[in-house]
Amino acid sequence: MRKKYKKKSKFKTLIILVSLLIILFLIFLLIQNMFMFRDGLRSLSHVNDIKKSIKNNDTKDYYTTGWLDVYNTSLNMPVFYMRQSFDGSTKIEKFSWSYNDGKFHNIIIINGHNIMNLGIPKKSNKNFNRFEELVSFLYPDFASKHRYIQYTVDGKDYIYKIFSVGILNGYNIDTLPTNGTSPKKMSKIIKMFNDNSIYDYDINVDSYDDIIVLSTCTRINGKDGLYDDMVVVGKRVKNRLSINSKIKKTTRYKAIDNVLRGENDES
Repeated sequence: MRKKYKKKSKFKTLIILVSLLIILFLIFLLIQNMFMFRDGLRSLSHVNDIKKSIKNNDTKDYYTTGWLDVYNTSLNMPVFYMRQSFDGSTKIEKFSWSYNDGKFHNIIIINGHNIMNLGIPKKSNKNFNRFEELVSFLYPDFASKHRYIQYTVDGKDYIYKIFSVGILNGYNIDTLPTNGTSPKKMSKIIKMFNDNSIYDYDINVDSYDDIIVLSTCTRINGKDGLYDDMVVVGKRVKNRLSINSKIKKTTRYKAIDNVLRGENDES
């Protein structure tokens, strides 16, 4: 009888231990889902950063409208809306600016300076302080590792999943609607970004999605690309999604690759 009792006791103990391990594992998954992306990228709120920027930086000419954070890059900075035409007079070291006034729109357009990553771009540099690192998305390994954009506005943190990277004439960005647009027009805009993308992200984007457009100047195409902009575009996602797709180079990547290899360098 004692042997049977001991066996039952050991079996119950084992069951309890296994149950505890399962519970701890489920708690871990819950915490991970709440605070981290499944690709290991942490989601941090920048609401307090915006409050500090409003207090320290806002003037009669420009004010803080949001906060941009491209995970694990130097693109982590306040976003300003200019009441007047931007003339570069601001003394703020690290910033970007938006064509939107801070209210949520279906197209958010954010621009930033690129003053030291022109020509053949470097992937990273300790002196990158503005939008220089955006051009690093031209490298497939960099683009593969950086898939999300966070934009904080109106006291909320919005997450965008990148679906397009490319080079466009700046006119195409300057003329994008900033106060909402029709589904028909939105479809054309999405098609423009997809058609010009150097990567295929295999992400479905439709005319009712909200998108964010990050843009900066580039001279990767030399004199022929005097008015070109480097553009990275993401669609807003409601939930934290795992990265379940690999990016593939499109036919447009060949011209970029030639420059990155040092061919056709006219800068």
